[in-house]
Amino acid sequence: MSGCIFNSMQHCLYCHEIPESEEHPLSAALGEFSGGPTLINRICKQCNERRIGLLDEQFVRCGPAAVLRKRLGIEGREHHQKVNPFYRGSAGGQPIKFLSWDESLQCELLIEQTGRDQAGHLVQLILRGQAGPCHYIPLTSKMTIESLRQKVVALKLTFPLPEVRLIHDPVTEQWAVDLFKQLWPDVTMPDTTKGASSFSGGKVQFEVTDRYFRAIAKIGFHYFLTQFPNYSGHESIFSGIRDFCQGRSKTRPVGRSKSRPVVGSQDVEYSGEKGRWSVAEAALFPRGASGRGRVQRSEDEARLRRLCLRR
Repeated sequence: MSGCIFNSMQHCLYCHEIPESEEHPLSAALGEFSGGPTLINRICKQCNERRIGLLDEQFVRCGPAAVLRKRLGIEGREHHQKVNPFYRGSAGGQPIKFLSWDESLQCELLIEQTGRDQAGHLVQLILRGQAGPCHYIPLTSKMTIESLRQKVVALKLTFPLPEVRLIHDPVTEQWAVDLFKQLWPDVTMPDTTKGASSFSGGKVQFEVTDRYFRAIAKIGFHYFLTQFPNYSGHESIFSGIRDFCQGRSKTRPVGRSKSRPVVGSQDVEYSGEKGRWSVAEAALFPRGASGRGRVQRSEDEARLRRLCLRR
Protein backbone atom coordinates (compact mmCIF):
# COMPACT_ATOMS: atom_id res chain seq x y z
CA MET A 1 0.00 0.00 0.00
CA SER A 2 1.39 3.36 -0.98
CA GLY A 3 1.31 6.33 1.37
CA CYS A 4 1.54 10.04 0.74
CA ILE A 5 3.60 11.42 3.65
CA PHE A 6 3.78 15.07 4.63
CA ASN A 7 5.51 17.05 7.36
CA SER A 8 3.81 16.03 10.61
CA MET A 9 4.63 19.43 12.18
CA GLN A 10 2.07 21.12 9.93
CA HIS A 11 -1.44 21.34 11.37
CA CYS A 12 -4.39 19.17 10.36
CA LEU A 13 -6.22 20.03 7.13
CA TYR A 14 -9.39 20.73 9.10
CA CYS A 15 -8.24 22.03 12.50
CA HIS A 16 -5.12 23.18 14.37
CA GLU A 17 -4.24 19.81 15.90
CA ILE A 18 -1.09 17.90 14.92
CA PRO A 19 -1.96 15.50 12.06
CA GLU A 20 -0.77 12.12 13.34
CA SER A 21 -2.94 9.58 11.56
CA GLU A 22 -3.18 7.45 8.44
CA GLU A 23 -6.27 8.14 6.36
CA HIS A 24 -7.63 5.87 3.62
CA PRO A 25 -9.32 7.91 0.86
CA LEU A 26 -10.84 4.68 -0.42
CA SER A 27 -12.70 3.40 2.63
CA ALA A 28 -12.27 -0.22 3.70
CA ALA A 29 -16.07 -0.29 3.93
CA LEU A 30 -16.05 -0.33 0.11
CA GLY A 31 -13.70 -3.33 -0.03
CA GLU A 32 -10.00 -4.05 -0.01
CA PHE A 33 -8.08 -2.07 -2.64
CA SER A 34 -4.77 -3.55 -3.72
CA GLY A 35 -2.17 -0.81 -3.50
CA GLY A 36 -4.80 1.66 -2.30
CA PRO A 37 -3.17 5.02 -1.45
CA THR A 38 -3.16 6.52 2.03
CA LEU A 39 -2.70 10.01 3.41
CA ILE A 40 -0.18 10.06 6.25
CA ASN A 41 0.13 12.97 8.66
CA ARG A 42 -2.37 15.24 6.92
CA ILE A 43 -5.33 14.83 9.28
CA CYS A 44 -5.47 14.57 13.08
CA LYS A 45 -6.88 11.45 14.69
CA GLN A 46 -9.99 13.23 15.95
CA CYS A 47 -10.95 14.49 12.48
CA ASN A 48 -10.05 11.19 10.84
CA GLU A 49 -12.16 9.05 13.17
CA ARG A 50 -14.99 11.41 14.10
CA ARG A 51 -15.41 14.86 12.57
CA ILE A 52 -14.59 14.00 8.96
CA GLY A 53 -14.75 10.22 9.31
CA LEU A 54 -18.44 10.57 10.16
CA LEU A 55 -19.10 11.44 6.52
CA ASP A 56 -18.01 7.97 5.39
CA GLU A 57 -20.59 6.37 7.69
CA GLN A 58 -23.50 7.97 5.87
CA PHE A 59 -21.93 7.41 2.45
CA VAL A 60 -21.48 3.65 2.86
CA ARG A 61 -24.62 2.94 4.94
CA CYS A 62 -27.38 5.19 3.60
CA GLY A 63 -26.86 5.43 -0.18
CA PRO A 64 -26.58 3.05 -3.15
CA ALA A 65 -23.20 1.83 -1.88
CA ALA A 66 -24.98 0.19 1.07
CA VAL A 67 -27.09 -1.98 -1.26
CA LEU A 68 -24.04 -2.91 -3.34
CA ARG A 69 -22.09 -3.82 -0.20
CA LYS A 70 -24.86 -6.22 0.81
CA ARG A 71 -25.05 -7.69 -2.66
CA LEU A 72 -21.28 -8.21 -2.86
CA GLY A 73 -20.88 -9.35 0.73
CA ILE A 74 -18.50 -6.50 1.71
CA GLU A 75 -18.37 -6.29 5.51
CA GLY A 76 -15.72 -3.62 6.17
CA ARG A 77 -13.33 -3.75 9.11
CA GLU A 78 -13.98 -6.35 11.82
CA HIS A 79 -13.71 -3.90 14.73
CA HIS A 80 -16.28 -1.49 13.25
CA GLN A 81 -19.86 -1.63 14.47
CA LYS A 82 -22.09 -3.69 12.20
CA VAL A 83 -25.20 -1.80 11.11
CA ASN A 84 -28.06 -3.18 9.06
CA PRO A 85 -28.83 -0.25 6.69
CA PHE A 86 -32.37 -1.51 6.07
CA TYR A 87 -33.25 -1.12 9.76
CA ARG A 88 -31.10 1.80 10.84
CA GLY A 89 -29.67 4.94 9.30
CA SER A 90 -26.27 6.44 10.09
CA ALA A 91 -24.82 9.89 10.71
CA GLY A 92 -28.15 11.61 10.07
CA GLY A 93 -29.11 9.55 7.02
CA GLN A 94 -32.25 7.38 7.06
CA PRO A 95 -32.58 3.59 6.70
CA ILE A 96 -32.85 2.30 3.15
CA LYS A 97 -36.46 1.75 2.12
CA PHE A 98 -36.64 -1.27 -0.19
CA LEU A 99 -40.24 -2.09 -1.19
CA SER A 100 -41.29 -5.19 -3.10
CA TRP A 101 -44.59 -6.85 -3.90
CA ASP A 102 -45.40 -9.98 -1.88
CA GLU A 103 -47.60 -12.24 -3.96
CA SER A 104 -48.70 -14.34 -0.96
CA LEU A 105 -49.71 -11.38 1.20
CA GLN A 106 -50.95 -9.34 -1.78
CA CYS A 107 -49.27 -6.15 -0.63
CA GLU A 108 -46.04 -4.21 -0.83
CA LEU A 109 -43.72 -4.57 2.11
CA LEU A 110 -40.20 -3.76 3.21
CA ILE A 111 -37.51 -6.27 2.39
CA GLU A 112 -33.77 -6.40 2.97
CA GLN A 113 -31.06 -7.73 0.75
CA THR A 114 -29.26 -10.53 2.57
CA GLY A 115 -26.92 -11.71 -0.18
CA ARG A 116 -26.11 -11.51 -3.88
CA ASP A 117 -29.50 -12.85 -5.00
CA GLN A 118 -31.24 -13.22 -1.65
CA ALA A 119 -33.74 -11.09 0.19
CA GLY A 120 -36.14 -11.44 3.09
CA HIS A 121 -38.91 -9.59 4.89
CA LEU A 122 -38.10 -6.99 7.48
CA VAL A 123 -39.94 -7.38 10.77
CA GLN A 124 -42.39 -4.53 10.33
CA LEU A 125 -45.66 -2.92 11.14
CA ILE A 126 -47.76 -1.85 8.14
CA LEU A 127 -50.43 0.75 8.80
CA ARG A 128 -52.92 2.12 6.28
CA GLY A 129 -54.90 5.21 7.18
CA GLN A 130 -58.39 6.20 6.09
CA ALA A 131 -56.92 7.82 2.98
CA GLY A 132 -53.46 7.71 1.53
CA PRO A 133 -50.63 5.21 1.19
CA CYS A 134 -49.47 2.55 3.60
CA HIS A 135 -46.89 3.42 6.24
CA TYR A 136 -44.08 1.03 7.15
CA ILE A 137 -42.31 0.89 10.53
CA PRO A 138 -39.34 -1.52 10.79
CA LEU A 139 -39.23 -3.27 14.17
CA THR A 140 -36.19 -4.53 16.06
CA SER A 141 -35.88 -6.60 19.22
CA LYS A 142 -34.19 -3.63 20.93
CA MET A 143 -36.98 -1.17 20.13
CA THR A 144 -38.84 0.17 23.16
CA ILE A 145 -42.58 0.69 23.31
CA GLU A 146 -41.96 4.44 23.79
CA SER A 147 -39.94 4.60 20.59
CA LEU A 148 -42.58 2.68 18.63
CA ARG A 149 -45.38 4.84 20.01
CA GLN A 150 -43.54 7.99 18.92
CA LYS A 151 -43.18 6.65 15.39
CA VAL A 152 -46.90 5.85 15.18
CA VAL A 153 -47.93 9.25 16.60
CA ALA A 154 -45.66 11.02 14.10
CA LEU A 155 -47.73 9.53 11.25
CA LYS A 156 -50.79 11.53 12.44
CA LEU A 157 -53.24 8.79 11.44
CA THR A 158 -56.94 8.75 12.28
CA PHE A 159 -58.03 5.68 14.23
CA PRO A 160 -59.45 3.11 13.84
CA LEU A 161 -57.29 2.05 10.91
CA PRO A 162 -58.76 0.02 8.04
CA GLU A 163 -55.62 -2.11 7.78
CA VAL A 164 -52.91 -3.17 10.23
CA ARG A 165 -50.36 -5.85 9.44
CA LEU A 166 -47.56 -7.27 11.56
CA ILE A 167 -44.92 -9.00 9.42
CA HIS A 168 -42.77 -11.37 11.48
CA ASP A 169 -41.72 -14.96 11.97
CA PRO A 170 -44.08 -16.42 14.62
CA VAL A 171 -41.48 -19.01 15.62
CA THR A 172 -38.42 -16.84 16.20
CA GLU A 173 -39.83 -13.33 16.55
CA GLN A 174 -42.37 -13.54 19.35
CA TRP A 175 -40.93 -10.28 20.68
CA ALA A 176 -42.66 -8.50 17.78
CA VAL A 177 -46.04 -9.79 19.01
CA ASP A 178 -45.26 -8.64 22.54
CA LEU A 179 -44.37 -5.19 21.23
CA PHE A 180 -47.62 -5.03 19.27
CA LYS A 181 -49.69 -5.99 22.34
CA GLN A 182 -47.97 -3.34 24.44
CA LEU A 183 -48.84 -0.73 21.83
CA TRP A 184 -52.47 -1.80 21.39
CA PRO A 185 -53.46 -4.19 24.21
CA ASP A 186 -57.14 -4.14 23.21
CA VAL A 187 -56.60 -4.74 19.50
CA THR A 188 -56.97 -8.24 18.07
CA MET A 189 -53.74 -9.55 16.55
CA PRO A 190 -53.73 -9.63 12.74
CA ASP A 191 -53.92 -13.03 11.11
CA THR A 192 -50.58 -14.75 10.56
CA THR A 193 -49.93 -15.54 6.90
CA LYS A 194 -46.77 -17.03 5.46
CA GLY A 195 -45.16 -14.56 3.08
CA ALA A 196 -43.58 -15.16 -0.30
CA SER A 197 -40.24 -16.96 -0.53
CA SER A 198 -39.10 -14.95 -3.57
CA PHE A 199 -39.50 -11.45 -4.92
CA SER A 200 -39.49 -10.05 -8.41
CA GLY A 201 -38.04 -6.57 -8.55
CA GLY A 202 -38.72 -3.70 -6.21
CA LYS A 203 -38.02 -0.04 -5.64
CA VAL A 204 -35.39 1.48 -3.39
CA GLN A 205 -35.51 4.89 -1.72
CA PHE A 206 -32.52 6.62 -0.16
CA GLU A 207 -32.76 9.64 2.13
CA VAL A 208 -29.47 11.38 2.84
CA THR A 209 -28.24 14.76 4.11
CA ASP A 210 -25.43 17.02 2.95
CA ARG A 211 -22.98 14.69 4.72
CA TYR A 212 -23.41 12.25 1.83
CA PHE A 213 -22.18 14.81 -0.72
CA ARG A 214 -19.49 16.09 1.60
CA ALA A 215 -18.21 12.49 1.79
CA ILE A 216 -17.92 12.38 -2.00
CA ALA A 217 -16.03 15.68 -1.94
CA LYS A 218 -13.75 14.41 0.83
CA ILE A 219 -12.95 11.19 -1.03
CA GLY A 220 -12.09 13.11 -4.20
CA PHE A 221 -10.03 15.71 -2.36
CA HIS A 222 -8.00 13.20 -0.34
CA TYR A 223 -7.43 10.94 -3.34
CA PHE A 224 -6.27 13.96 -5.36
CA LEU A 225 -3.68 14.74 -2.69
CA THR A 226 -2.29 11.19 -2.92
CA GLN A 227 -1.82 11.61 -6.67
CA PHE A 228 -0.28 15.10 -6.50
CA PRO A 229 2.19 14.90 -3.57
CA ASN A 230 3.51 18.41 -4.26
CA TYR A 231 0.30 19.77 -2.74
CA SER A 232 -0.19 19.69 1.02
CA GLY A 233 -3.90 20.45 0.87
CA HIS A 234 -3.43 23.65 2.88
CA GLU A 235 -3.10 25.86 -0.22
CA SER A 236 -5.75 28.52 -0.81
CA ILE A 237 -6.80 26.68 -3.95
CA PHE A 238 -8.38 24.05 -1.68
CA SER A 239 -10.06 26.38 0.82
CA GLY A 240 -13.48 25.89 -0.75
CA ILE A 241 -13.41 22.12 -0.65
CA ARG A 242 -11.98 22.08 2.88
CA ASP A 243 -14.85 24.29 4.05
CA PHE A 244 -17.38 22.15 2.21
CA CYS A 245 -16.06 18.92 3.77
CA GLN A 246 -16.42 20.48 7.22
CA GLY A 247 -19.91 21.77 6.52
CA ARG A 248 -18.83 25.40 6.69
CA SER A 249 -19.59 26.23 3.08
CA LYS A 250 -22.76 28.18 2.36
CA THR A 251 -23.03 26.17 -0.85
CA ARG A 252 -25.22 23.07 -0.56
CA PRO A 253 -25.33 20.25 -3.10
CA VAL A 254 -27.82 20.40 -5.97
CA GLY A 255 -29.86 23.20 -4.46
CA ARG A 256 -30.58 21.46 -1.15
CA SER A 257 -30.27 23.08 2.27
CA LYS A 258 -28.47 21.50 5.20
CA SER A 259 -31.69 20.81 7.06
CA ARG A 260 -33.60 19.50 4.04
CA PRO A 261 -32.71 15.89 3.19
CA VAL A 262 -32.25 14.62 -0.34
CA VAL A 263 -34.82 11.93 -1.08
CA GLY A 264 -34.47 9.51 -3.96
CA SER A 265 -32.59 10.78 -6.99
CA GLN A 266 -32.29 14.19 -8.57
CA ASP A 267 -31.05 14.94 -12.09
CA VAL A 268 -28.99 18.07 -12.52
CA GLU A 269 -27.60 19.44 -15.78
CA TYR A 270 -24.58 21.73 -15.98
CA SER A 271 -23.65 23.60 -19.13
CA GLY A 272 -20.08 24.05 -20.27
CA GLU A 273 -17.26 22.08 -21.82
CA LYS A 274 -16.98 18.37 -21.10
CA GLY A 275 -14.47 17.11 -18.54
CA ARG A 276 -14.08 15.05 -15.44
CA TRP A 277 -16.72 16.77 -13.37
CA SER A 278 -17.79 15.06 -10.15
CA VAL A 279 -20.84 15.46 -7.94
CA ALA A 280 -18.55 17.13 -5.42
CA GLU A 281 -17.32 19.67 -7.96
CA ALA A 282 -20.86 20.42 -9.05
CA ALA A 283 -21.72 21.09 -5.42
CA LEU A 284 -18.65 23.25 -4.82
CA PHE A 285 -19.10 25.48 -7.85
CA PRO A 286 -22.78 26.59 -7.96
CA ARG A 287 -24.41 28.30 -10.88
CA GLY A 288 -23.77 32.03 -11.08
CA ALA A 289 -26.47 34.67 -11.06
CA SER A 290 -25.78 35.74 -14.63
CA GLY A 291 -24.50 34.52 -17.97
CA ARG A 292 -27.22 31.87 -18.53
CA GLY A 293 -26.33 30.10 -15.29
CA ARG A 294 -22.66 29.70 -16.00
CA VAL A 295 -20.39 29.11 -13.05
CA GLN A 296 -18.24 32.05 -11.98
CA ARG A 297 -14.89 30.64 -10.84
CA SER A 298 -11.93 32.26 -9.20
CA GLU A 299 -8.45 31.93 -10.66
CA ASP A 300 -7.56 29.28 -8.07
CA GLU A 301 -10.68 27.24 -8.88
CA ALA A 302 -9.85 27.36 -12.58
CA ARG A 303 -6.31 26.13 -11.87
CA LEU A 304 -7.66 23.19 -9.87
CA ARG A 305 -10.07 22.28 -12.65
CA ARG A 306 -7.29 22.33 -15.24
CA LEU A 307 -5.27 19.95 -13.10
CA CYS A 308 -8.21 17.55 -12.87
CA LEU A 309 -8.80 17.63 -16.62
CA ARG A 310 -5.14 16.96 -17.40
CA ARG A 311 -4.98 13.93 -15.16
